[in-house]
Amino acid sequence: MLPLNTTNQLETLNELFSQFTQSDPELTENAKQAIRFFSKESQFRDSKSSLKLGIERLIELYFGLPNERYIGVEFWPVESEDYLGTLWLRNHIQKRLLRLSGYREGILLITGLRAVIFRGHHY
Repeated sequence: MLPLNTTNQLETLNELFSQFTQSDPELTENAKQAIRFFSKESQFRDSKSSLKLGIERLIELYFGLPNERYIGVEFWPVESEDYLGTLWLRNHIQKRLLRLSGYREGILLITGLRAVIFRGHHY
């Protein structure tokens, strides 16, 4: 079973995306059921990879495939091994934002950034 934190994050993103896209309530409910099922069936998976996979599937569900989107969506899962110097971070954010240019609206979703910046320390 996935950690409760990962499941909560996916459910929160599901609600956020449903509000942002003003999608059909049935789609939102089906995604909730899929998250619960996925959570119970993923006993042996790493929570980070499960979160990344779950977020990518939610993005495809709500916004479509990358070449069919009318809203720019950029997902950046920061890995714990990444070096986050100030210039490196600025450069990566600029690259991600440039991918959103050309869209009228866009979402830049970053996961794992706080954990990498604090490297296990408290807030």
